Amino acid sequence: MAVGPSRSPPSNTSTLEEGLEPLQNITSKSHSCEAPQKDTVIYDSKGVEMGTVFLCFSVTIFFFLQGTEAGDCPKEWKIYKDVCYGVIQTSETWSDAEVDCQSRGLGGHLASILGQSEVAMIAGMIRHGYPDVKELWVGLQDPRQTNRWQWSDSNPFNFRAWSPWTQQTYGHCAYISSRSGFKELEKGFCTMAKAYLCKSTM
Repeated sequence: MAVGPSRSPPSNTSTLEEGLEPLQNITSKSHSCEAPQKDTVIYDSKGVEMGTVFLCFSVTIFFFLQGTEAGDCPKEWKIYKDVCYGVIQTSETWSDAEVDCQSRGLGGHLASILGQSEVAMIAGMIRHGYPDVKELWVGLQDPRQTNRWQWSDSNPFNFRAWSPWTQQTYGHCAYISSRSGFKELEKGFCTMAKAYLCKSTM
């Protein structure tokens, strides 16, 4: 990691893993750091400047990354925009998985996926942290079997990233899988047992 005022990305600059949010806030634990003396610029994999680590007199550095483990989330869960995400590798039916997620945290449910940035974070978290997981239930279901899908946490179903595989499958509960890199929704029978993704507020 280069130290100095230059803003050009050096060849050995640290990069952020795919699926994690960029560096959001950097500060120092030391109260003697009111006037930073030097700084280290952090770039992403495309050379875009993501933030600066200030080196103060005490040379004590403390920084936060969205997407890392959260102190207020269950152990080994991840935090993204003040929401906790947990991959549960025990196989359950959709309904049993939903009940279990509700017991694991404030406002807990099987995960809703509301946009492109969220699905990218989830996909990166699963690929990097759970390479053996192939399929996970999420909180989308068609409870009346009328093709009116809804999230179990009552969020609007606007992010309709259905996989082409859904044209060849049946079922009224949704999951994500390694076939799409965990970025598209697939449907299956709700009584099937799968790993699952929980989501709760902090």
